Amino acid sequence: MRLLLDTHFLIWVTNAPELLRPRERVALSGDADLLVSSISLLEIRLKWRALETRGKPHNALSPAKALALIGENGLALVELASLDIAAELVPPVAHTDPFDELLLLHAQQLGAKLLTRDGRLRDHPSAYRFA
Repeated sequence: MRLLLDTHFLIWVTNAPELLRPRERVALSGDADLLVSSISLLEIRLKWRALETRGKPHNALSPAKALALIGENGLALVELASLDIAAELVPPVAHTDPFDELLLLHAQQLGAKLLTRDGRLRDHPSAYRFA
């Protein structure tokens, strides 16, 4: 199975593994191919930069550190291609978070399942369902 990590899972796997739940650890430690979308790096960048520009102290994961940790943890970084962006997400999502939609779309296009804790996404056919 191919698992695309939602951005929060990327952060937890690489920077805060103590936040992972037992059943999530099982899913991550199996024989699944663990993938990270370039969309997650963009999301990290925008949120990290927003904190920085507001002058708020933060210890958030920087995009450069996230990229380094992807390689250090043996995760595969996958780019979102133009043809993927133009594809239709089936079924569409009801809410308007562009990162969520793009991550689900990327999972769909990759034939992967999005590993997420986001309750708004868990019932989508492209989301991973815990047994």
